Parts: sequence; C-alpha cells; structure tokens
Amino acid sequence: MINIGMVEITCSDFKNNALFIEDSINKITDSAIKETSLSIVPSETLIMVTRVSLGKFAFVRKETALNQDLTALLIDENKANKFFVYYNLQSLSEKIVNDGHGATVKGVTRDYVREIEIPLPPLEIQQQIVAEIEGYQNEIEDYKKGIEKKQEQIKNKINSVWGITE
Repeated sequence: MINIGMVEITCSDFKNNALFIEDSINKITDSAIKETSLSIVPSETLIMVTRVSLGKFAFVRKETALNQDLTALLIDENKANKFFVYYNLQSLSEKIVNDGHGATVKGVTRDYVREIEIPLPPLEIQQQIVAEIEGYQNEIEDYKKGIEKKQEQIKNKINSVWGITE
C-alpha cells in the first residue's frame, strides 16, 4: 500500500504571514522520499524560506517534507522560546531579502542562516516578550474584525440607498 499523505511544503505555502502552515496541496509518497534528497522535519518546526521567496517564516503543523528552497531551524527550547526566535526573524526579514543574491533566483546560504544572531535574554524574559507580542497580535485581529464589520455596514447602507437587498 502506498502512503500519499506526507505533506511537502514549498514557498507558495507561506501565505499572509501565517504563523503556522496547516497543510499543503503537494503530497509525496514514502517511496519518493526514499528516492530523493527531501528533508523530513517534525511538527512544530520553524521553517525559513532561503530561496525564491526570501524573508518568510512559519511553523509546520505536522511532519513535513521540505524542498531545497526551505531550511528547518532547529531551536534548543532550553535556551530559546521558538516564538521569540520567530518574531525576531520576522523583524529581520527585510534585511534577509536585501542580503539575498543570485542572478535569476535570489537566495541565502545555510552558512548565512547559521550566522544570524538573535539576542537571547533569559527564557523567562523571552516568554514575557512573546506574550506581549501575542497580545498585540490579538488586538490587531480584533481591529481587523471591527474594520470588516464597519465595511459591511457601509456596504449595506449604500445598498439600501440604491434599494439593493441581499
């Protein structure tokens, strides 16, 4: 029996700065994994796009195959909060994009990735910073929902002026 359920993510799966990649259109068989040089990473791994669409990061929800455009960032959670690392890398995304090189396809090397320095305050401080950032993110989501609601109210008001009912 062939297993065709393994997720293989690509650069196109990094959408809207989502924190997690839940799934991918691309699936790969066990035999294809054995025959290729694809890397398999466990769930909750932080992935960085290192070619084509630089400056994007996300965690994977499930065990995932990676192609050559992506790099798994293995984080020692005894030293660093993985979300602290994620938010710091997000703040460096523009620099990473600018540092990319290549004639047709821009990319950064794994050595470049290894040399990225992220200041690491004590783990407790990292966790506090992440909690504060997540609080801001929740506020932003609430504001977005409020904006969408107001836009719908405006649309309904304009439609009522024209006698349009939906």
